[in-house]
Amino acid sequence: MWLHLIARRGLSRVVGWIASARLPAFIVQRAIRWFIGKYGVDLTDVAEPIESFLTFNEFFTRTLLPAARPICETPGALVSPADGLFTSHGPLVNGELWQIKGRTYGAAEFLGSERDAERYSQGLFATVYLSPRDYHRVHSPVSGRITGLRYIPGLLYPVNHLSIDRIDRLFAVNERVVTFVETEAFGSVAIVMVGATNVGSMQMSFQEYRTNIGGTRIEDVPVAEGARFNAGDEVGRFHLGSTVVLLTERGDLSMVHGEDTPVRMGEALMHANAPR
Repeated sequence: MWLHLIARRGLSRVVGWIASARLPAFIVQRAIRWFIGKYGVDLTDVAEPIESFLTFNEFFTRTLLPAARPICETPGALVSPADGLFTSHGPLVNGELWQIKGRTYGAAEFLGSERDAERYSQGLFATVYLSPRDYHRVHSPVSGRITGLRYIPGLLYPVNHLSIDRIDRLFAVNERVVTFVETEAFGSVAIVMVGATNVGSMQMSFQEYRTNIGGTRIEDVPVAEGARFNAGDEVGRFHLGSTVVLLTERGDLSMVHGEDTPVRMGEALMHANAPR
């Protein structure tokens, strides 16, 4: 199947290199304007004029105006980590998350650890898909102490509906980076950035780390002692698009949105029903 052919990391590495190359300005600008027209990118909140971008990747990882994404300050709110489509959510059942109805994947495989998966066995998951038109920086949905950063190697299948419908355990097969955050309101929260075809790399913002550089084994990356996030702080960015999956230790949270709902970074995604 052609999906298996394009899932190899080498292809995405080449695409990432091209997207980051300092090509002649007229080529870069033409590519950016084509992309804007093709995918209907909304430029309203973009912080810099498109003429200022020297590479396509600078445009793709663009920043937004400071007030463009206010962070919900309602007590007990867990906020969306990204702009995108809220595609699936629910409780973990027998250590499994569901990809679509009829297809599941295991939390232990997804997180790269049986012990870590056990912490979320009574919790919830929520998935946000970032389409090509979206803002592609990922932010913390919670305030808390950063307790871990883990790289898990894998393939780079697309994460569109075609692949989700056809590829078993898609999110547990693709390359991913997990950031663990310990919170007062939600217990442990895992922020999982999932790679995809043409994601040249995933780059962390709070730590010097970047993916798709040839790693072949799970790596726990040291994190500075005492490092913390406030809700809305930048976690990382996709150099071309993908998906974020959240896992919460607490399972008694209420969802704000139904599935297949557009969301924006900073708006409430879940609410804690009661204090811990």
